[in-house]
This record gives sequence, C-alpha cells and structure tokens, in this order.
Amino acid sequence: MKRVSLYDSLEIEPFEDAEHERSWQKKAAELLKVLISSRLTRRQRQVIVLYYYKRIKQREIAAKLGISESAVSHIKKSALERIKYHLELVRR
Repeated sequence: MKRVSLYDSLEIEPFEDAEHERSWQKKAAELLKVLISSRLTRRQRQVIVLYYYKRIKQREIAAKLGISESAVSHIKKSALERIKYHLELVRR
C-alpha cells in the first residue's frame, strides 16, 4: 500500500485557485514543522515523525515505543486531528 504524505493525510480542502493552493502548501510545509514541535504531545510527535518522516510502519513503531499497534493508530489519528485544526485556523 502506498503511503501518503502528512499533508495529504490531513485531507484539507484545496483552494480553487491553483496558484493560491501552491502558495498555501509551501506555507503549510513550514507550519507543519512548527505545529509538530509546539502543539503535539511528546508521544504524538514521536509517532508522527517515525511514521511520516522516517517511514516506519505502525507495527515497528509500536514495538519501538513499547505500545500496541492500536495505540499507535489512535495516537496518529489524534495528532492529525490536532494538526488539521491548527492549520485550518491559519487558513481562514
């Protein structure tokens, strides 16, 4: 199964104007770094970094962190919701 990017996982509705969308995505890439370091818990940050940036499978993350795969999935989902919330605040 092909893994999607962190930004694509957020499922944010694109701007209708393609140029505006490209500009937003560049800004969002920088904002993601800030949000990950400042708005996520330590455990959320670990899961997001390992999954999206280091490309480690959820099963391996679970083993590395000593938690269940289900916990990894839940942590990842809650982190994505938190990131999306903050990105959407900036987009308005």
